[in-house]
Amino acid sequence: MAREFPRRLPAPVVELVKRRKEEEARKQMAELLTEAGGYEIKSIFRALADLAVELGQADMPAAVSAHSRQEQYVDCYIKLTSLRNRQELEEYFAGWIEAACLELRTSGERSFRSTMLEAVQYIEEHYQEPGLSVEQIANTFHISNSYFSRMFNEVCGFSFPEYVNELRLNCSANFLLTTNLSVKEIAARSGFSGVSYFGVQFKKKYGVSPSAYRTKMGKTS
Repeated sequence: MAREFPRRLPAPVVELVKRRKEEEARKQMAELLTEAGGYEIKSIFRALADLAVELGQADMPAAVSAHSRQEQYVDCYIKLTSLRNRQELEEYFAGWIEAACLELRTSGERSFRSTMLEAVQYIEEHYQEPGLSVEQIANTFHISNSYFSRMFNEVCGFSFPEYVNELRLNCSANFLLTTNLSVKEIAARSGFSGVSYFGVQFKKKYGVSPSAYRTKMGKTS
């Protein structure tokens, strides 16, 4: 008497897909089909239909209703029973695996870029705080310091300190031209922790000291 196909056997395929390991998932699928040969045919189709549904919902399992899932299961079961041989089964699941991995990669990229855009907005709202740091932002968005630093540099083309420094220098230049605040006050309001460091960074960017810049641009203190 043929044995019932264990529902746990397809799990490694799903795990590989969720990790976007397409080639490994295909190999695991081939091994699964080989192993399935010793089990009761209807139980194999039931398990494989479940697997196809899981692959189709790999990036959004919680968003699908029970009714919709059942409809997809029936469609997959009917399709599976129409396939004629092992090769067609492999091709059928290769399609599911490829589509699931592509959707997960796309979804991951959207999520990553969304997080980075939110992080940039957060920086622009808080750069005038002297204590703004990689650690603060990483904690805010629940990612590691190293991952944030690496990804920020990859997306923006420069490092987090360089970006914050640029924002603060632009802010200070605006203060110099539009207010009568002292250089020390401007340094503090722009987010610099010390007036000496501010002076060095300002001269590096604009070629003159903050006071000389103010005079040169026609604003006296």
